[in-house]
Amino acid sequence: MNADSRGSELRAALGLLVALVCFASVPLFLRYLVRFPELDAWTVNAVRYGVAAVIWLPFVVRRLSQRPAELRVWKDAIGSAVVNVIGQMGWALAAYYNEAGVIAFVVRSSFLFAIVYSVILLPSERATVRRPRFWLGAGGIVAGIVCMFGNGFHSGKSTPLGLLILLITAAAWGMYGVLVKRNLGDYDERVSFAVNSLYTTGVLIVAMFLFGNWRALATVPPKLWLLLIVSALVGVSFSHVLLYRAIHVLGPVVANGASCLQPFLTALGAWLFLDEILFPSQWIGGCLLVGSCIVLLSLKLRRPARAPLPEPVPEEVP
Repeated sequence: MNADSRGSELRAALGLLVALVCFASVPLFLRYLVRFPELDAWTVNAVRYGVAAVIWLPFVVRRLSQRPAELRVWKDAIGSAVVNVIGQMGWALAAYYNEAGVIAFVVRSSFLFAIVYSVILLPSERATVRRPRFWLGAGGIVAGIVCMFGNGFHSGKSTPLGLLILLITAAAWGMYGVLVKRNLGDYDERVSFAVNSLYTTGVLIVAMFLFGNWRALATVPPKLWLLLIVSALVGVSFSHVLLYRAIHVLGPVVANGASCLQPFLTALGAWLFLDEILFPSQWIGGCLLVGSCIVLLSLKLRRPARAPLPEPVPEEVP
């Protein structure tokens, strides 16, 4: 490996760490915004992604005007944009039914969905389901979710609808990482994210006008507008681009493995800033979820005895 490659990987690794901190803050922002009844999930979603789209739109216009060959990104990004819309809607709605730490831990189950997608889409990966570690990891994730929601339901900290929303979100993001790697790996990460965000923003704005209280934006105080903009910059614009870079340089497996740190950061922030404290059983469930993800990750890090598979295995990202 030459010096340029090592430098690129180091920058990608540092960017991934920054991205994880940014992503860890998103449930905190969303849970805090729940306290303002004039705002709803549909409106918050549209505003946050709208800010991201405004920031990246000039770059996309300039870049694609200079490189017409990259115009095919509009087609290649459709699949990832569709699942991103589903995941983003679920992400925002989940904050109304779950605490921040619960959201961060349960969404880690997206790794299991990504493994399942790879088994379905890649025949060469179907041997995965015959490995004991696959079933150990899958069973651990299910057990972890049960622990997370057992006391949560009884205490009112979570709801069955909240669980359903989180599972749909995790399923969407499991596919999102696969499609980003497969369809957008040849593009600059800024172009990939910008086009994805433009598609996503368009759908979220329509959803806001259909289901949201968009008229309330006229009465939102400046401080709340500032919070919406900061959450968009931190949790959407910058974090996603850094994550795309990490996926392209380090690979989706490494990116997903590092993301196992994210829920612990979110739970710590929820305790410090929102006074949300997980039950001991929820901590056990969260650790079980993360540990099970690491078990599943070990399947991808295992060096095969024979020649490598002809295609890289796509994996989930946060």
